[in-house]
Amino acid sequence: MFSKLKKPIFTLIASLGLVSASYALEPFKGGVAQSTYVDEASVHTFKDGKFEWKSGDEVLVAGTYQVHGKYIVFTDVSGPRACIVEGEQIEVGIYEWETWENKHYLAVVEDECWGRQRGFLTLSIKPE
Repeated sequence: MFSKLKKPIFTLIASLGLVSASYALEPFKGGVAQSTYVDEASVHTFKDGKFEWKSGDEVLVAGTYQVHGKYIVFTDVSGPRACIVEGEQIEVGIYEWETWENKHYLAVVEDECWGRQRGFLTLSIKPE
């Protein structure tokens, strides 16, 4: 299924590739971040191009990511909390990442999924 973002996202990714080539960055190492979902601790794991958000034993969202220099493109693949807006799945979100005090932080570049933005922007991802 193609979301409303797919075509502009591919154009933006292509232009980011040109921009990101000029940055000498330490690579995104993935890692783990803990947060609170409802009243239960939840865990966000980013490793080897895959991400997962779990609350207890339940996987709420699973997906993939690709790193393009200082940008990361996230794609939801499955889970009851995968992004859906107006009945259409919004799979792709683009974020800029930065490392500060040995933790990765994300900032939204383009993402129509408010839930993913709210969740990702509160994370401090500790590299493992």
